[in-house]
Parts: sequence; structure tokens; C-alpha cells
Amino acid sequence: MRCHICGRKGAIFLPYLGKWLCEKHFLRMVRKRFGSNLRRFFKKGEALSLPKGKTLPEVVLRKLMEGKPFRFSRGRKVKADYLEKIANDILLSLFEGKFPKVILKDKPLYNFRYEELKFFADLLGLKYKESYVRNELVEEVVKYKPGALFSLVGWFG
Repeated sequence: MRCHICGRKGAIFLPYLGKWLCEKHFLRMVRKRFGSNLRRFFKKGEALSLPKGKTLPEVVLRKLMEGKPFRFSRGRKVKADYLEKIANDILLSLFEGKFPKVILKDKPLYNFRYEELKFFADLLGLKYKESYVRNELVEEVVKYKPGALFSLVGWFG
């Protein structure tokens, strides 16, 4: 398949968009979406505390934060929660009969799927530990309706 933007060989298929992207345009999309999330949730120069773990979302978060206009010290904690983890937390709360309390303002990776984070890290040669916890319900939902997780997180976020 070909990149939807430039016509080069597609490297990753984004099912919720129904489009293939080459490596160059995938990296651009990730950085642009992440930058948009940062502008939405944080102020320039704000003191932030990044997670120090070696799991995939934490490694990608630190990589994406490189060169950004923030102070990295004791400050507002930034969480490396990604789309499937947040959706899983919402579903677990609903199954327990509780209304989910989702706060997205400290989760700049909230609209990234784990698969995208993994592809990003592999493209850049980042070393990480796998941290994906399988949830068959979430996987079934994504299989039949790729954009459903974005809607679910949007409703409760």
C-alpha cells in the first residue's frame, strides 16, 4: 500500500483514519498530535515531572518531550497513559457500577494507540520494556469499530 499523503510505500496503517502513512509522515503526525496535546494541557515554562520508568509509553513520552519549553523538575506529574489503557480503565469502572473519572489534562499520550507508540519507538531505535496488558473486550471493539476507543475516551474525558 502507498502513503496517503505522498504516495511512497506505506509503513503503518491507521485503521481509525483508514489511511496508510510512510515513516516520514507517521513521525510528523505523531509529533504534531503530541504538540497539540501539550499546548492544550500545559503552559510554556511550566515545571513538569516525567515518569522515569523504562516501559514503552514512558520512554516515548520522554523522547517526545525532548526540546520542549518546559522545566523538568518537581512539578506537575505527567502520566504516560495511552488510549487502550484509559479505555480499559473506563470499562472497568463501568463494569464495577461506578461512573469513570477520567482526567486527561496530565496525559499527553491519551489519543495514541499502543501500536503507534511501539512503531514510533522502533523507528527511532528506542529501548523499552513491553507494558501492554491485553484486554480482549478492547481488542474486539477496535477490530470491529477502529475509532470507538477515541469516542469512549472523548465521552468520559
